Amino acid sequence: MIESNLSSSALIRDLNPTRPSSNGVIDAGLRGLESSQNALVRSAQEVTFATVTSNENQPVVLEADIQQALVDQIRSQQVFNASAEVVAVGDENIGTLVDTIA
Repeated sequence: MIESNLSSSALIRDLNPTRPSSNGVIDAGLRGLESSQNALVRSAQEVTFATVTSNENQPVVLEADIQQALVDQIRSQQVFNASAEVVAVGDENIGTLVDTIA
């Protein structure tokens, strides 16, 4: 028996190369998840380090920096949720396609 390293979506794409691959949709969703996760980490770091020391050695919070970082976190969360939905729909489509072919 020969083992194949091809995924089911690659096999389907090879059977019908003109049809767009659902795997591309999943890849796009995964890239969105990764980029939004990185943006969340960056904005969390901005909130963490948004204090500076004044001349009197008293910490001063830069409110504008924190506000923008929090807005970025909300936006990143929305991108993450949308990307997760893209992955779920792509996965469902691949399952439907495999069921249809089988």
